[in-house]
Amino acid sequence: MGTISVNSWVDRTRMAVGETMTLEVELSVEGHVETLPDPEIEFPDGFAVSEPEISTDLRDRQGVLSGSRTYVYRLTAVAPGRYRIPVVEMSYFDAGSESYGTARGQPFSITVVAGGRDAG
Repeated sequence: MGTISVNSWVDRTRMAVGETMTLEVELSVEGHVETLPDPEIEFPDGFAVSEPEISTDLRDRQGVLSGSRTYVYRLTAVAPGRYRIPVVEMSYFDAGSESYGTARGQPFSITVVAGGRDAG
């Protein structure tokens, strides 16, 4: 396996109880994307979290395999407060450089307000 990168996005950082947000986590790798483990994310207690929708994109460029796997989570706020979605990390061994590495996404701070549709 080669280098791994982790990218993550949320569609909002402020919401009301009962509203749903989306977290996308994309793992990209130089090598066989099928061998990547699923990310382990410790979601805060203030959310009900769905099983992720998973899509895979494979590429073969002149015999060099690469690809990405995207996980889409739906998080529904169940309690008001300030929450942190932690960094997604993936450790890997890069066979090309014969070294270990860790790819990291970014954390997100989410504010959940009580009721109403004006969370922004």
